[in-house]
Amino acid sequence: MHPIIKNILFICFLLISSSSYSQSNFKEVDSTSYALYVNMDWYNLIRYCEKAKENGYDYFYLNLRLGIAYFTTENYKKSITALEDANRDNSFNQTVKEYLFGSNYHLMKEKNAKKWYAQLDDTIQQRIQYSPEKLLSEIYIEGGQKISKNRDAANKADYLNFALKLHLSGRFDLSQSYTFIQQNLIWGDFKQHQYYLNPTFKISPSLSFNIGMHYANYQSNIDFHLRSTFNSVGKTGGIGINTIDTTTLRNYYIQGFYVENDILFEPRITKSWQKFTIAPYFSYYTSFQDPNYFERFIDTLTVTERSFGTIINQTTEYKDSSATPGRTTLTQYGFGADLYYTFKHFTLGGDLKYINNNSTSSIFIMPYLNIRVGKKLTFYTYFFKKNYSYTIGLFNSSQLINTSDQVRKFNFTSQYKITPKLNLYFTYQNEKITDILSTQTYKLHSYYLGLKLKL
Repeated sequence: MHPIIKNILFICFLLISSSSYSQSNFKEVDSTSYALYVNMDWYNLIRYCEKAKENGYDYFYLNLRLGIAYFTTENYKKSITALEDANRDNSFNQTVKEYLFGSNYHLMKEKNAKKWYAQLDDTIQQRIQYSPEKLLSEIYIEGGQKISKNRDAANKADYLNFALKLHLSGRFDLSQSYTFIQQNLIWGDFKQHQYYLNPTFKISPSLSFNIGMHYANYQSNIDFHLRSTFNSVGKTGGIGINTIDTTTLRNYYIQGFYVENDILFEPRITKSWQKFTIAPYFSYYTSFQDPNYFERFIDTLTVTERSFGTIINQTTEYKDSSATPGRTTLTQYGFGADLYYTFKHFTLGGDLKYINNNSTSSIFIMPYLNIRVGKKLTFYTYFFKKNYSYTIGLFNSSQLINTSDQVRKFNFTSQYKITPKLNLYFTYQNEKITDILSTQTYKLHSYYLGLKLKL
């Protein structure tokens, strides 16, 4: 028989059955609901069972089949109601308890999920391997160095990151981290302390809201001398060919120290479907800058007048000026979205954002790739370019790129699952940086080693 005709006849049978419950007996209700269950016709099974219950049928297998049908169609609240009725009739059935555990787990009702999991047989527990998160659920530590290929412009940089994840309830997590960076450069040295806080509220298993907040304290000692020469040539009127050459020899000195306190605030909503995830967000950044240094400009101007190539007049002038910048506050806002699509063995996505900094608009794009190799090995890679004029936050603002330099970065990270609760990370980064103060360009090769422990 053709499948379509078979389904039509089957539906007609259901309609006839549904209209004659008062004449039906227990055997008919049970056989029909069982046939729907075996055929995995979940939506028709739900309609049939609910109609049967309205007509006074209420027994163990009917409630069990209804609960499984609701669970399979992801209606976990109604699944719990039906399964609790089944458990009332048979409190020893392990299938009922397993589906009650699963329904509460998907609804993020951890207390109830733990209760039903504890009543499961050891063989079922070993198959599920449910491990409820503890208050302190994760610890992560990472460290390494950035090695400079141009020691005249920049020396090596030291890097340390320490992170904790607190699981406060089935719906609420709190992630936080501390990062330290220090480096010597041609113009002096700097140290930066960073603190990251990310409260996340799970509205449903596929929908969450979080606020990524990042604070950075930057301190630098500056002692820099830059010598440069500027030339200009102009023509004058008069008899013959007269030219005036102006040569400016500038000595620029900057000495003192500089302090900056930055705050990045990024609220976002993350929505996931089976393979696609989108996370739109708003970004606000403010920087409190306290420059405790002075700048000095010593210019030597040599003006040479020539006629047919012969020097007819030459003068030299000296200018000495200095400046002491005052405190300033900079603000920046923007919006964007993280977009990811998951395939069988890899995830492809990226971060796209619009940034407005002091009325200057910029577009930032960061592509991202995640490749899964077997059950234990995963590779992550991303790339971005950042201009001088703005600050960016990456990955829920857990990474703060607040340097004023121009940066081009390629990142490669490998993750190896040593045990179900211990993961090893190795990261390599290749950075090309153009320093905003010295204008020199240098490369950094970074090597980090990290460990994540799930408690």
